[in-house]
Amino acid sequence: MSAYLLICMTVMGVLGILMMLVRNRIILGEIALEASRVRVRETLANIIMQDASVLLVATDARGLITLFNRHCEEITGYSKAEALGEPFSQLLIPKRLRRLHSGSQECFATIFAGPQTGSIVWSCLCKDGTEREIHWCGTQLAEEDGKPTGFLGIGQDVTEQRATEQEAERQAALLQALLDSLPDLVYFKDDTGKFLATSQMKAELWQTSPEDMVGKADSDFVSESEAQETHADEQQVLKTGEAIVGKSKRIRRSDGSYRWYSTTIAPCRDAAGVTAGVISLSRDITEQQELEQMLHKFQRMTALDSLARGVARDFNSILQVVIGRASLMLASGRFGDKTNEDLQEIIGASERGASLAHQLLAFSGQTELCKEVSDLDKPVREVDLILNRTLPKTITVESSAQANLWPVDADPYQIEQVLLNMAINASEAMPSGGTLEIQAENLMVDEQYVQRHPGLSIPLGPYVLLTVSDDGIGMDEEARAHVFEPYYTTKNRAEHTGLSLAVAHGIIQSHNGFVDVVSEPGKGTTFHIYLPAVPSAPLAKKQGGEFAANCGPITVLVVDDESAVVSSIRAILESLDCQVVAAHDGEEATEVFRTHAEDIDLVLLDLVMPKMGGEDCLEQLLEIDPDVTVVVLTGEFVDSGTRDRLGARVKGFLTKPVDVSTMHRAVDEALR
Repeated sequence: MSAYLLICMTVMGVLGILMMLVRNRIILGEIALEASRVRVRETLANIIMQDASVLLVATDARGLITLFNRHCEEITGYSKAEALGEPFSQLLIPKRLRRLHSGSQECFATIFAGPQTGSIVWSCLCKDGTEREIHWCGTQLAEEDGKPTGFLGIGQDVTEQRATEQEAERQAALLQALLDSLPDLVYFKDDTGKFLATSQMKAELWQTSPEDMVGKADSDFVSESEAQETHADEQQVLKTGEAIVGKSKRIRRSDGSYRWYSTTIAPCRDAAGVTAGVISLSRDITEQQELEQMLHKFQRMTALDSLARGVARDFNSILQVVIGRASLMLASGRFGDKTNEDLQEIIGASERGASLAHQLLAFSGQTELCKEVSDLDKPVREVDLILNRTLPKTITVESSAQANLWPVDADPYQIEQVLLNMAINASEAMPSGGTLEIQAENLMVDEQYVQRHPGLSIPLGPYVLLTVSDDGIGMDEEARAHVFEPYYTTKNRAEHTGLSLAVAHGIIQSHNGFVDVVSEPGKGTTFHIYLPAVPSAPLAKKQGGEFAANCGPITVLVVDDESAVVSSIRAILESLDCQVVAAHDGEEATEVFRTHAEDIDLVLLDLVMPKMGGEDCLEQLLEIDPDVTVVVLTGEFVDSGTRDRLGARVKGFLTKPVDVSTMHRAVDEALR
């Protein structure tokens, strides 16, 4: 082999060796670079995990902690060395929660709510025994074949946030409890009219819940017109910043009924003083409204009572002239039978007018019980006349009274009042018309009768039974149970006081009577009035008839502000051989009596007069002459209080109108 060839082969071998060394060096460099990259990634990952501002915890398949970053150390108080290798459930789960888990794997599976990923807020036990609320987001670690190898959890400390939320929930619950404790309808709204909070009472008004109302508007619950009215008020408050106080409103309930409420709407301002919404408070004043309407009705009734009293007084004064003159003409004996019959007719008609005036006084509560033994035929006839004149023509009135009715000890005017009240109540139960029946009959209540009427509990004995029946709308069981209670009415409270039947019931009780009611819806109503009868008692005789021709010679001072009445009384007294001195008010009477006290034998004194009333005048007369003889002559009802107050100082009471015989008897008794 030549030297050249040997050199070439040597060079080639060296070059090969060099090339192999270079190739190996490159491979080794690449290996070193990859290792360096891995170390860098591991270093970076380690730095990120350790310095992250979240809690990073990893466990192996047994639940032992394999990763515990620095934030975990800061939050829990455990060091990394203390945590690694420890069971997660034993180290970080409070004892009160550990029993919920059967093992470490189940613990993490529960926390992460699934085999792959999930989140949950869980209490974390710290080294010092305190607990922190941690929001965990976790995932399950697994090999390529899906075999679980552990869990990785990322946590955020939400202790303060949860405390804030819980405080907000507590404040919201407290606000709701406060709203629900109020007996009013309360709500908060934003500036767009959406509900922010409502009271339970407000929600119940619309048959919903406070939670369901949040975020909704009035239009979601009521008609558009009602919603617009409320919205307009709220917008006014938002615009002006001024509250609307005590506005009365009718609010519709979900069942269609309406109630009256007093509503106040005020602005709600934020911390900066900017109006951000409204608060409304509505108080149910339905009963108050009804009471106010009843008060107005009562005030109107009081005014009507005063009017009735004045009309009755003036009517009696007019009738005094008619009856006085007619009775004088009849007593004179100067006329024939035909004229006497006419005069009797005039007197009879005037007496019926006086009876009407008495009824007006009874209506106004200006009469007291004046019982007399009498039959009830006349009250039934009088009521029939009144009803036929006053009730609508669509109502037919039928009345009847048994012949030879037993007498009762009663005030006939009060019985008329009972029948009128019940009849008017019956007519109102027949808005489309019908038949109203009034009957009077004798009735012996014995054992057999009581057995036939098991609901009736009255003493056995004779009664006069008054029946008032109609074929109107009737009453249900509840209405029947309350029908005689004061202020109870099934009609409009604005138009009815609910007192008529209560007054009638009171009058019946004052006569020791009883009342029973039978009624069904759609079948009309019947009232049975039982008044104790006295069959053997004689009827009270009407005063009048024969009397002595004269009372005189005496001098009578007549004190009355009505000239026509004075003239009528003067004519009656002069027909009885009396000399008359007249005065038109209390002051004039005092001066006349002071001058002629020795000549005046009797004073007829009206109580209602201008300048000086009758009672004051009486005091003046008694000061002048303590033995003065006074008879009160008035067109008004004199109540028991006035009678008791004046009784010891006067000799009697006369109610206009009076005829000749009544005047004669009163004068004779006063001077006896």
